[in-house]
Amino acid sequence: MVDYAAYAIVGGSLIVVLLVGGYMWLQRRRDERSSSFDKTDQMAQHVASHEYLNLGTSKRHGPSIVPIIGAAVTSMRCMIDLSDEFNQFRIPMREVNIIKPLVRPDHVAYAGARTMIYKAQFNERMVVLKTLTTDGSAAEAGSDATEAFVQHIRLRSTLDHPNIVGFLGIVWDNHAKMAVSGYGLLLEYIGHGDLGRLLAFDAAKDPTERVLQWRPVLPEGVSKLRLLQQVASAIVYLHSFSPPVLHRNLHAKSVLLSESWDAKLSGFKTDPAWHPSDLISPPEALRGEAWTEKADIYAFGILMCEIDLGRHPYVNDKNPDNDHQIATLVKADLLQPTFTVDCPLDVQDIAKKCLTFDRKRRPAAVEMEFWLRKLVRAISSGT
Repeated sequence: MVDYAAYAIVGGSLIVVLLVGGYMWLQRRRDERSSSFDKTDQMAQHVASHEYLNLGTSKRHGPSIVPIIGAAVTSMRCMIDLSDEFNQFRIPMREVNIIKPLVRPDHVAYAGARTMIYKAQFNERMVVLKTLTTDGSAAEAGSDATEAFVQHIRLRSTLDHPNIVGFLGIVWDNHAKMAVSGYGLLLEYIGHGDLGRLLAFDAAKDPTERVLQWRPVLPEGVSKLRLLQQVASAIVYLHSFSPPVLHRNLHAKSVLLSESWDAKLSGFKTDPAWHPSDLISPPEALRGEAWTEKADIYAFGILMCEIDLGRHPYVNDKNPDNDHQIATLVKADLLQPTFTVDCPLDVQDIAKKCLTFDRKRRPAAVEMEFWLRKLVRAISSGT
């Protein structure tokens, strides 16, 4: 009996010691975590206080990505950890050097933007870094902008097509699990810029000296038809997913041009809050119906006209602010595009099919691409 009592006393003492020790360990861990959060907030506040172009400099690696990624951490309190999902695409932060922003915050194009885009360098090649803005509302965990950015990352990590701007990887800092805005998306850098800029450049030239032509005669000439076929090929790829990936923002500025003058589709809009421009929207979308694959086809028809004319078919310098009037006429099927005399009749026919008022009568992307590919071959062979 005495022996049992002794065992009980010893056992009870051990339990008390373990409980006290466990409590002290947990308290210490909590204090360390709190200290870590405080240091993270202090770092982010320090970073956010820097001027826009003061990105920080590393003697070894040049401009640092840390200020851009860290600046939004202060506004985040919800634990969001995407590292497991994206770890296979991770690029070490130290290997990415920021060069400059591609759009400054005070630029008119930045107004209302939810993301920032930077020119950077990775593995001795130029790349584009895309991050969420750090204005607080866009950076809040669980916000629409945050969810849309995560969806955009997921989408871009699944796309692989020669005529879509290439996905290279994802960068994040050590505190990214506390802030989804700490993630950056790396895409290939396209040297010749967007198609819209080239169209504007060509507009000031004599037609025979323009870079873009239906039947190039100059050695440096670029075939409009080939560019359209490449964009159509990218749309076929997007629409082949289940459910289809919708572009929702197809126009000349969403088509980038590589060093070899190949088309690279960009500008995808996965954010549900995004409202496509009335200037590329089909009648049904202007009436409030959902954007579908056939709406992308309609927008492609507008792009065909834009490439032919060098501008939007319904907009000109004499009346540039008539978007509402255009939308009203399009909804009523009272507006038809025009074409230049140089535009091949077969191209005009395809464009008109894409712009058909009844979406059920518009071609599928695969049909559209097939017709354009046949034309490219016919013109290349001289038939």
